[in-house]
Amino acid sequence: MRDDSELLRIFVAEKSNEAFSEIVRRHIGTVYAVALRRVGGNVHLAEDVVQEVFTDFARKAVSLSRRESLVGWLFVATRFATAKAVRKDRQLQSLQQRAEAMNQAPAQFDAEPAWEDLRPVLDDAIHGLTERDREAILLHFFDRRTFEDVGSKLRITESGARMRVERALEKMRLSLSRRGITSTTAALSLTLGTQAIAAVPVSFVTKVTTAALVGAVPTGAASVFYFMTITKTQLSIIAGAVLIGATVMGVIQQRKISTLLTERRVLISESASSAAQANELKAKLSDAERAFAALKGSIAETKSGNGSAIKTSPNNGGSGMTVIHMKDVLRDHPE
Repeated sequence: MRDDSELLRIFVAEKSNEAFSEIVRRHIGTVYAVALRRVGGNVHLAEDVVQEVFTDFARKAVSLSRRESLVGWLFVATRFATAKAVRKDRQLQSLQQRAEAMNQAPAQFDAEPAWEDLRPVLDDAIHGLTERDREAILLHFFDRRTFEDVGSKLRITESGARMRVERALEKMRLSLSRRGITSTTAALSLTLGTQAIAAVPVSFVTKVTTAALVGAVPTGAASVFYFMTITKTQLSIIAGAVLIGATVMGVIQQRKISTLLTERRVLISESASSAAQANELKAKLSDAERAFAALKGSIAETKSGNGSAIKTSPNNGGSGMTVIHMKDVLRDHPE
């Protein structure tokens, strides 16, 4: 079975929804249980917290992929998220009448009286441990890891992991006693073994996974699947936004096409102009070649000494011969 770090690296590298879904499936019970305890059993508020935690987890997947264990980060993130959710919920409740708040309060989970005392302060006691002790408690009771697995994660022996968990339980017992809650390490271990995580419906796992992926990356295949889990009101709002977005994109694409067509016409025009200029230069070159050929002919004729190139002249010292000079040829053949 692949561990969390390997699954997270696969999700980061390949955008694998299956890998992310497996991580959510493994840890949603822990996150949900912590959230449920810290919001006093408010199911709806706990679900909102779970959604927020895993959405934040998906956004920070790259930086978290270097961690060997995820349960510690999820635990701390859940505490922060629940604190924020509780403050917001209290602000909303202060605006309502007490009777209305009581009528609309969600059903509470049934619990033993001792658990009712322990539930509000359990997570604070766990958070008060050192990071190494906290990781040991979370791995063993929340992730349901054996002492051998805990030791492997913490790079200690199996017996060392067992001793670390026992010492951490004792520290928690002392912390709880200062809050007026008396217990033994054995009873505390039993309570954590039965109450640390909560059963979560499969449909809620799917909903959280999909919404987290969409929240972290608002495009791609996850968006299509997300539409299957949202309400009709949300769907109508999203459809309107998509329609507006599609209209804007259509205008932008039309402008791009128009610009490209204009550039194409300019290129064609410039190409035609260049072709005409090339033909004109070619014609001038042909004329120059013909003129040069004629000039060569005249020079050759002059050198041959035939009668058409030499004529008698009384001013030539009686020789009766006159040489045709090059300047006369150029004057007669200016081309």
